[in-house]
Amino acid sequence: MVAHFQDGLSLDGFLEAYAAALEEHRPLLVRRLRDLLLRNDFSSPVTDIELGVFPDETGDGHVSVWCYLQGPNRRVSRSEPTLFAGKSIQLTDGMRVPLHEPDAYGFSTADASTNAVMQWAESCWREAGGERYRLPAVITGHESCCGSGEMRPLNPAAAVRLAPRRGGRKGSGASI
Repeated sequence: MVAHFQDGLSLDGFLEAYAAALEEHRPLLVRRLRDLLLRNDFSSPVTDIELGVFPDETGDGHVSVWCYLQGPNRRVSRSEPTLFAGKSIQLTDGMRVPLHEPDAYGFSTADASTNAVMQWAESCWREAGGERYRLPAVITGHESCCGSGEMRPLNPAAAVRLAPRRGGRKGSGASI
């Protein structure tokens, strides 16, 4: 029998149930993140990492977090095993949560599920040691379509990169 979230939950109730379901997958995501963070087999320059969270818009129970490697000279290759700018890695393959009917709630379950997964993935990133990772790393709802829409830093290097620039003259490129 397939598990379902209870219809008509409040936003807080839905988030609590969704977070509890995600926690069952914590050990696997932490292990996958640790494995990624330990890799140093770069075949081209990578300047930063973005974790993109896809919403569970249809209530099908798929948890979807992808890692996108950014940098100059991006390319696409499904067979290249090394890390390179343009590579994407599915971090949550096989992870599922109970199903839900999006219309059975008085709020956007796509936004709620995206926010829940972002919070959970951030916590797993920290547990995996990601705050010490040398490349800037951020997390966001995929293409800012769902969830809070914000890009959040996952480590100090990203916090510096995302900090608003102050001072300097317009067009000078200078910042303080």
